[in-house]
Amino acid sequence: MELWFLGQGHQKHLEKQVTEISAEKQEQWKQLDFQLCALLWQSVEPNILVTLRSFKICNFFWKKAQQIFANDIQRLYDAVDKLTSLKQTDHDMTSFVAQFKSAVEELRMFQDVE
Repeated sequence: MELWFLGQGHQKHLEKQVTEISAEKQEQWKQLDFQLCALLWQSVEPNILVTLRSFKICNFFWKKAQQIFANDIQRLYDAVDKLTSLKQTDHDMTSFVAQFKSAVEELRMFQDVE
């Protein structure tokens, strides 16, 4: 969706709020922003739309969507699963330790995620 906004010259609707637009252009900005927000609604899965539908301004919608997708829950689950299912095989301690360190590093990437 971001590429579409960039290609149409509407990326400012993702980045700016209406208060950052000059007073004489605000009404026109709002009208286009509502139309673009409707496109954003159509671009997400229904289960995610439940969370995002209350955002009727592109900038607010976009920021919340970034928060949702930046968390990357599936990758976190995979990293935890890799660590908890780790087993030593054939008394190969070197491979076991390397796999353990790799799994721990993947989890460390999530340390600063809110």
